[in-house]
Amino acid sequence: MEYIRNECTNHSTNSTIKANLHIFEFFIAICKFRAPKSYKGKSVHLAQVFDKDSFLRILKRVPKGILVPIQSNLTAILPPNGLPEEDFNVFPAGSVEIAEIMKKVDVMPSKERPLKLKIRGNDGKMYLFLCKREDRGDMRKNSRLMEFCTVVNRLLRSSGEARKRKLRLRTFAVLPMTEECGLIEWVNNTTCYRHEVHETHEEVGIRFSYQEVMRLQKEHARNLPHWHREMTAKFPPIFHRWFTANFSEPTTWFENRQAYTRSVAAWSIVGYIVGLGDRHGENILLDKVNGECVHVDFDCLFDRGKTLEVPERVPFRLTQNIIDGFGVTGCSGTFEKSCQSILAVLRKNRETLMNVLYSFVHDPLVEWNYRSDDQDEKEDNRGVKANKIMGTIDSRLRGQPEGEGKMELALSVVGQVHQLIQDASCEENLSRMYIGWMPWL
Repeated sequence: MEYIRNECTNHSTNSTIKANLHIFEFFIAICKFRAPKSYKGKSVHLAQVFDKDSFLRILKRVPKGILVPIQSNLTAILPPNGLPEEDFNVFPAGSVEIAEIMKKVDVMPSKERPLKLKIRGNDGKMYLFLCKREDRGDMRKNSRLMEFCTVVNRLLRSSGEARKRKLRLRTFAVLPMTEECGLIEWVNNTTCYRHEVHETHEEVGIRFSYQEVMRLQKEHARNLPHWHREMTAKFPPIFHRWFTANFSEPTTWFENRQAYTRSVAAWSIVGYIVGLGDRHGENILLDKVNGECVHVDFDCLFDRGKTLEVPERVPFRLTQNIIDGFGVTGCSGTFEKSCQSILAVLRKNRETLMNVLYSFVHDPLVEWNYRSDDQDEKEDNRGVKANKIMGTIDSRLRGQPEGEGKMELALSVVGQVHQLIQDASCEENLSRMYIGWMPWL
């Protein structure tokens, strides 16, 4: 940013860029702000984040013409015929601009206590953003995966079978400003999966105690599948009640349960292909309006979950309550058919997806957690790691089984989906997942 300031010689251009940089630095400062524990779940004035004079000075310098960083503003549109047109505008007309940055922010009740920022657009609507700081991750991973999901959505729209089933990935804007800081578009009308399941359990008198869960796990340390069976009996599948409570009208209930099932299928298959891990209950959101499932926090990519202290053993989350939301057919109905439709589209467009992922995986800025201090050794390791990742993804898109003793013969789409569902719902695999992942939920 200092380089940009120094290089600008034109006065009007220089003043515009400086004004924009002030806003940019303002957003970074909000992301880096660590709210005290006493602020948890409360609203605070931005003057408490910055000194009052600096805050007022920043607000006065909000230049006109800055777009609100929502997905619709950041998505380019290609000409209908695919050919360049002289007067074609790749960005939609009437893009929403920042009219005002609201003076109060909400401190989220999570462990890191990030801030929720409100921006009023020139269309009169309020837009919400999570100002997030990744101490151990990279915000650019979230942004790049959203780009990949956008490509997947285009491929799904081009498939008649996927269109008929209304298959898609719910995406949102991610604006990385540094390696660790960025703005994430708030997904409206959503709630955490874990929170909703816990509340539904409490409604029927089932209370959760983390200490009790740990005690039971220690008791059955030599027979973890038995511990898992005991936990699933103690916390039975009850998620179907959430749909009944939120969507009382029969047609709406059915349509929204179908939307939930299809969205779970979409995220499950795409997550499996890119090795998306850390799918605990707080990283899965539920839309309270249409029932769709939305995934967030994509730092654990490319099978990184398999390298954790407690390695992840399932290709995606398919626990008893996730399945309970599918209805009486369980995995055998809409979910399995949707998985097959999505996987067929991805396998058919394997080369397109590999090209998109190639630039992502070989990006020198992607974090690989090297232990060596030698730069040449890091470069060598990066190439080896990247090639291994691309090879794994390619194998999955070809339907080749993974693990020791794998067959050279590729599985059909139906066979591959069947195997994935078995692996994801296997009691042995679930019982060995990290306790904070809550495999019984």
